[in-house]
Amino acid sequence: MSRRLYLGRLPPDSRSEDVSKFFEGYGRIIDCRVMTGSSPTQRLLTAHSIPS
Repeated sequence: MSRRLYLGRLPPDSRSEDVSKFFEGYGRIIDCRVMTGSSPTQRLLTAHSIPS
């Protein structure tokens, strides 16, 4: 089972690699998308088996 997390209001210089690395300890990261053109910076993270 995978879960999708919306992460908003991150610093504009944050990178997908940094966000993925931060959340690796909670489960395997399937996808981390950078949403550009919006303010503030947004990320969408899909991870496999994040505990509730």
